[in-house]
Amino acid sequence: MFFKKKIKTIDTELNELSQILFLEQEGSLPKQEILISIPNDYSIDSLKLIDHYLEAIREANGLEENYNSLVLRIGAYVGEVIKINSKKDYHWYDFKTAKKLQPSIKDWGEQIGTAAILHSAETGKMTFPINKVCKFIENGSEDSLFSYAKVMI
Repeated sequence: MFFKKKIKTIDTELNELSQILFLEQEGSLPKQEILISIPNDYSIDSLKLIDHYLEAIREANGLEENYNSLVLRIGAYVGEVIKINSKKDYHWYDFKTAKKLQPSIKDWGEQIGTAAILHSAETGKMTFPINKVCKFIENGSEDSLFSYAKVMI
């Protein structure tokens, strides 16, 4: 008798990372005072404020030193907003595991934007909240996290 091996998610780790985003840690992220004023309620509307926060730090050129930490934390929060507010059953996977679920993503390569990927077993589709944060930082509000999450939900 053969048993199918269960694919390991990283749901707990990304949920915890999303919670760290709002902890006041002096100097850990640029313009921390703006960030900690945003409600940590996983609402779709909280992403409008995250968009404003990212725009403020883009304008201040405050992204160099803490880029990876910022992108990972905000990406985790965006993904958790999608998970919590969607009727689809999303789970987080690391890049290596996600490639097994959907081999076509190997073309993206392993990078900060693909460090953790949301997958819906129901639809078979993947989405990249961390990569979307990278795009917002690069392009500005045309890559709104609020709009992205609304489409995904």
